Amino acid sequence: MTIILTLLLASTILGLLTGLFYRIWAVGLLSVLIAILSALVLHFFGFRLLEGVAVSVLCLVVCQLAYWVSSLGLLKGADLSEDEIDGCPGGEREQDVDDENR
Repeated sequence: MTIILTLLLASTILGLLTGLFYRIWAVGLLSVLIAILSALVLHFFGFRLLEGVAVSVLCLVVCQLAYWVSSLGLLKGADLSEDEIDGCPGGEREQDVDDENR
């Protein structure tokens, strides 16, 4: 049971990190890596075929869901593109831009 939880946790962390830093193509490569490594680990610890397939599929599903959650921006910071542009510079400006807004 510890091995299954460890594989699921690793798949979740990999999915979250992939969603935060990479695009969708990386999930395809990550899915192949997760499927191969989870199959090897489960075979090494003596899981039968159906048990191993079920755990591997669950690891892939968890990874995809974690990627989906992180890529939707639920774990990212505020999106600056949603800020309204009003032409008035804020108090944290680094240079004087008042003369350019005529």
